[in-house]
Amino acid sequence: IRKHFTTIYHTPHEDPLYDPIFLTPDTFLHRQKGYQQVLWLSTPSSPTHPRFREIFRVTTGWAQRRGLFRENDFLIGLSAPSWQTLDLWLDQKGDSLKQVFLSNTLELLRRIVYYPGRDPRMEKRVEERGIHLDIPRGYAVFAEGDRAIGLAKHEPTRFFLVVHLPGARHLDSATVATLRDSLAGVYYEGERILPATVVTETLHLGERNVLVLTGAWEHPQDLRGGAFRIYAWTERGETVLLDTGVFAPDRQRKMPLLLRLQVIAGTFRFLDEGGPK
Repeated sequence: IRKHFTTIYHTPHEDPLYDPIFLTPDTFLHRQKGYQQVLWLSTPSSPTHPRFREIFRVTTGWAQRRGLFRENDFLIGLSAPSWQTLDLWLDQKGDSLKQVFLSNTLELLRRIVYYPGRDPRMEKRVEERGIHLDIPRGYAVFAEGDRAIGLAKHEPTRFFLVVHLPGARHLDSATVATLRDSLAGVYYEGERILPATVVTETLHLGERNVLVLTGAWEHPQDLRGGAFRIYAWTERGETVLLDTGVFAPDRQRKMPLLLRLQVIAGTFRFLDEGGPK
């Protein structure tokens, strides 16, 4: 479970995507309040397997339930004929299960991000570049170019920069890191990535599979630093970079803020794609 669910980012402190709490089913059922996302593992030999079947309505395999013990809770039940088979299934399905939990996390965060409403004026500024993002109220433009726009919000400081460059470039971790540093020289007053902190993944962003780098940045002159998460992909013969970042020195964990920015990043589309506004 830790192997599949506890991706450790460095922002720059160790910052896990999830930090699982391990409970027996009996303990969970007695103190169920407060748990937002739950993975329940079971086999026919488990003492609580009848309760598992009652909740998830499967004997073997996996199933999802929502709002079972509290509003907005999300449970995945995974049952196998034996613990050995369950271990094998976790190895096979672990990354997929993490993606399902992450999608649910982002959906919950979406309600928080857009609680103040959307800002049509800022969305029109973005659309001048031929692209669209759902922009929550409270953001202001800090950088602009023909194919780039950056917006930021304070307390704590969160920012994102979206750039679409001509040409479909080959993208790997080193290329994206170099592109990010070059853009920082133009739009971020020269901050740079700390290479030792970078974690590279391929994740879903909306309906796209994108390359994602997560790590820490620093400004070499004034000793500032923070966390970043950049999404890179090619589309329509262009290279799209959507960089998000946080400056929050009073917070050790930066991933919750980066995930809020991922909610906004997930609304990216080219204007002529259509879709809801």
